[in-house]
Amino acid sequence: MIDQIMLVFVITAMILVLIWLSNLSRFFAYIKKNDPDTFDRLGKPNIFTNNTPLINFKLLSYLIKKEYQNCEDQITKTKARYLRLIFILFTILMLLTTLCSIYSFINPTSIDKKNADVLIAPTKDQPTSEFNSQEP
Repeated sequence: MIDQIMLVFVITAMILVLIWLSNLSRFFAYIKKNDPDTFDRLGKPNIFTNNTPLINFKLLSYLIKKEYQNCEDQITKTKARYLRLIFILFTILMLLTTLCSIYSFINPTSIDKKNADVLIAPTKDQPTSEFNSQEP
């Protein structure tokens, strides 16, 4: 069950990363053209050529602290709100994935009962065919 949940989390995270990168690229292009003050304040960001930890920190700070609300351009506000939402969803998803991983390491009883007999070796008194035919 946990494995299936984690698979859903990982696939969802991949989709969120693609959405994030796509929208982030459009956001950078938009503010470069329409809001050069914000673009300069964020360090003239670009996904590929000017992507340093400092610029990423400035961007995340801009989004988390909602600094975009001071902007006069409504489209910039909308795009920034959407990026903030994606970032928050991704962070929550990663926390849930981490908790599921920890749970699966702490509680190894999440193995299917049908396959549990394969993992347990038969005893000397119990032949292999008789061991596997028993119902749990």
